[in-house]
Amino acid sequence: MWKVIVMRAAPPWGSGLVKCLLEAGVEVIAHSRSERKLERLKKRLASPFQLQTISGAVDLKQLLTLAQGAQVIFYDAYLTYDDRPEKVQHHLEVLRSQAYIGSDSNMLRIFSPELYGAEASDTFVYYAFQRMVHCKTIKQLFDPAIRQEYAFFEDALRDTLELAISSAAYGRTWKLHTNGPISQTELLTAAYPDAALPRFKRVARWKIGLLFLAEPKIRQLMKKYSSKNRGAITSAINYVGGHLTSYEVGATITMERLKQSVKIRRRQAEHECRSVYVKCVCQRGAWW
Repeated sequence: MWKVIVMRAAPPWGSGLVKCLLEAGVEVIAHSRSERKLERLKKRLASPFQLQTISGAVDLKQLLTLAQGAQVIFYDAYLTYDDRPEKVQHHLEVLRSQAYIGSDSNMLRIFSPELYGAEASDTFVYYAFQRMVHCKTIKQLFDPAIRQEYAFFEDALRDTLELAISSAAYGRTWKLHTNGPISQTELLTAAYPDAALPRFKRVARWKIGLLFLAEPKIRQLMKKYSSKNRGAITSAINYVGGHLTSYEVGATITMERLKQSVKIRRRQAEHECRSVYVKCVCQRGAWW
C-alpha cells in the first residue's frame, strides 16, 4: 500500500487530496495546525482506518520521521492570489536543506489556473457563484468581461494525483490543462444559458480608495488580476490529463451543490430554532 503525506490538509484543496487518496486505497498522513479542522475532516470522511492525522506545529525533524516509507509528500503552497514566487521558493529551499526532496529530479511543481467549484472557496468566482445562488447582486472589483482560464476543482485534483504517481513527471514543471479563456459572466451563465444575466454592481471608487488605504497591496493585486497575461507560465509543460469537464457541466455542478448546501444550512438553522423554542416553552412550564 502506498503511503502519502499531505501537508495543510484542512483547507479545501488539502482535504480534497486526502479524500481522493483514501478512495484510491492509499495510506494517508494528514497534517494541519488546527486539531479542530482535522477532527471535522475525519468526521466528514467517516474516520477511515488508513487515515492518520497530526495537528499542531511539526518541526522538520519530526516530519522527516513521518516521511520514512512515504512515496509522495504533497507540500501545498496554493496561494490563491498573493502568488509571490519568493514565498514558494523559500518553502522549496527549506525542504531541500532538510533532505526532503534532495535534487529537483525528486520533485515536481504543478501550476493551476484559478479553481472553481463548490469546494474551491476564497476566490472571486466562488463569491460570484454564492451571490448567484442567493439571487443577489454581485459586487465587482474587476471587469467581469475579462477572459481568463479556470480549472474545475475535481479535474485539478485528479490530474494532480495522476502526475504525482507518474515517475516520468518528476523533475519538471507542469500546468494543468483547461477549456481555454472564458469571462466570469460567461462562466456564471454557462449553467443556465436561458436565465437572466448575473447582476453586477461596480464597487464605488471611494470604497476602493478606503480598501487601498487599509490594504496597500490590493492595488497591485487588482492590476495583476486584470492583466491579460495573469498566471502565464512559459516554462511549464501543459498537462492534458484524462479529466476535462466542460465549463457548462462544471458550472451546473457548482450551482447545484451550492444550492444543496444552502438548503442543508437552512434546515439546520430551522432545527436549532425549534430546539430553542421547545427549550424555552419547557422552562416557562417549569416556572409556572
